[in-house]
Amino acid sequence: LFWTSQGYWYLDIDLNRTPAREGTMGPVLKGDWLPRGPTGTAFGPRPASLSDRHLVLNQKFANAWRVSKTTSLFDYAPGSSTADFTDVNWPPESGKPCKTSLPSNAPLEKQNPELAKRFCRGIKDKALLANCLFDVTVMGEAGVAIPGGVLAAPVDN
Repeated sequence: LFWTSQGYWYLDIDLNRTPAREGTMGPVLKGDWLPRGPTGTAFGPRPASLSDRHLVLNQKFANAWRVSKTTSLFDYAPGSSTADFTDVNWPPESGKPCKTSLPSNAPLEKQNPELAKRFCRGIKDKALLANCLFDVTVMGEAGVAIPGGVLAAPVDN
């Protein structure tokens, strides 16, 4: 899907009622705090310090599962690759500004939860409704409210 106001493409995956058994959604085995890596590598128990957790989760684990040009299911324009869409320094460590080094538009200036309520009103499942309300409010993008990812115009502020 395309997040119009920010100029980003993003992948929206519905994980409700799915039996995820591998990858980043795989089982967390006894003694581990994360699913195993693609080669079966364990990342061990949860580190005590936040900085060590950040390192293991957002660098070691993320890099183990990172999509590469050989594992990607997408086609890229000539001269571009997964590297053009990867910010290996995101997310930052706890307490640091949450900014990406990738090009982006200015953040949404004003959130409008009332419009989110309007776009999400047909969703009956409480958890899905809560997720929809949050996503539309913080993204300012009505397209995230529509099941199946049908795009809509950005929410007006």
